[in-house]
Amino acid sequence: MDLKVFKDTFTSLGCRWEGRAEIPIDTELLIPDYLPPVFKVVKCMFYLVVLQKGIAGSRLRLEGYLRCTVLYQSEEQGLCQTEQKIPFEKMLELPQAEFSASRVSVSGSAEYSNCRAVNQRRMEVRGAYIVQAELCPTRECELVSSLAGGGVEQLQSRFGLLRNLSNLDKLMTNEETVHLPEDLGCVIEISGYGEVEECRLLGGKAVVKGRTEVQLVYTRRENENIENLSVTVPFNQILDFESINESSLCSAVVETVGCSLNAEQEEESVTVTSLLRLSVYEQAEGCAVQDAFSTQYETQTEYETLVCAQLADRISLQLACTGQILLPEPDAVYIGCFTAAGPLHIQTKGDKAVGEGMVTLNLIYKNSMGEYMCTEQELAYCLPQDYPGPGEQYSFDGGVQVCGVQCRQNGNEVQAEVRLQANGLLMRACSHKLLANIECGEEWPQAKEIALRIYFAHAGEQVFEIAKRYHACAAAVQQCNGLEAPVLEADRHILIPKAN
Repeated sequence: MDLKVFKDTFTSLGCRWEGRAEIPIDTELLIPDYLPPVFKVVKCMFYLVVLQKGIAGSRLRLEGYLRCTVLYQSEEQGLCQTEQKIPFEKMLELPQAEFSASRVSVSGSAEYSNCRAVNQRRMEVRGAYIVQAELCPTRECELVSSLAGGGVEQLQSRFGLLRNLSNLDKLMTNEETVHLPEDLGCVIEISGYGEVEECRLLGGKAVVKGRTEVQLVYTRRENENIENLSVTVPFNQILDFESINESSLCSAVVETVGCSLNAEQEEESVTVTSLLRLSVYEQAEGCAVQDAFSTQYETQTEYETLVCAQLADRISLQLACTGQILLPEPDAVYIGCFTAAGPLHIQTKGDKAVGEGMVTLNLIYKNSMGEYMCTEQELAYCLPQDYPGPGEQYSFDGGVQVCGVQCRQNGNEVQAEVRLQANGLLMRACSHKLLANIECGEEWPQAKEIALRIYFAHAGEQVFEIAKRYHACAAAVQQCNGLEAPVLEADRHILIPKAN
């Protein structure tokens, strides 16, 4: 017996792991002297900013801050805004699995919040924020890559592999001049939408170019009407990576985490702080033995299921969602809208996988008593294309951002239209049952009186499976019957010669 077994090691994906952690909120906001005093709290909103995420042993470490933004009404200037950063650091226990090379996705939502004005210069904020983390474990599989000798017959399987080479979160700051009106009253909000226009991988470096569209929402002195000012802030980053080349795949998303206005200098400017999230993947092809048997000896085989990621789609498209929002009071006057896009989730509907998410709208309006109020509404968005198989097989490495909002009041209703930009890579986990080990036993008894068998085969049967049933040579069966394809296209009789 001269059977030779050659093996290779492959990385297999495990079941997706999800964890949750609560961030308690108990803080005070002091109104600076340059802002008018508080008359009434209108709305308190939280934005999650994760600066660092890493795996150390059996723990996932998350570090960042919550940006707490409070809209309030002042008797002097109408609607005003103040904000404060609430830092946090959380450790999540991981199960007994290998997570070191995993990509970590983090999202969150406010569980509850209470905000009240203690006096005209101080506010108290109480509440809780839930952080959700998602990642996929990996394990090493040793599989048979090739066999030789011992009368062995083998069925080779080739499959695509998408390997995660590197993940990088880069904080960057960019500045651009802005021309403000001379009668600027109060700045209500400064937000930004980042877009990557070019991402090139060149010999161990990634060149990322793009822009951030900053929206400045403000009022003028002695005028409560809300106005908007747009500013384009370009960025250009060169990042060092190891073991990447031009053929690698890259997912680049820019998330705006903070904007500030510098109005006390000689030249007014806006400063944008953004988080560039970059993931680099390598497309490769694996080869292993799917099944094997011996025409001379009895065989004992062991199998393992290899789960590997494959590229399902490159997503770079604009989405839109619309909805009608009923204002709670009959004489309400719409003032403005603050929006935030939730993460894209891949769900199962029927036998298809669909990408869905939610957009949160906070509509500010003025009631008949002249008070500013807020009503919250969620709108659903979805990818225009469905994908085969259950949603559990898919994962999205990318982001969805709000790039435009239009609201029109018609009586007591507000018609809202939100434009979003989705960018990233959609990956699918594919399973392959492959040979992990094979051993030969006793020699097959020789049936000397049988030199040729006739078998009635059905369409769709594999020549290899037929040969395995009778311990025959698959190539001889295919050649003897003049078959070009390894799978039968129609019902027919098959001649099965005896293996030498």
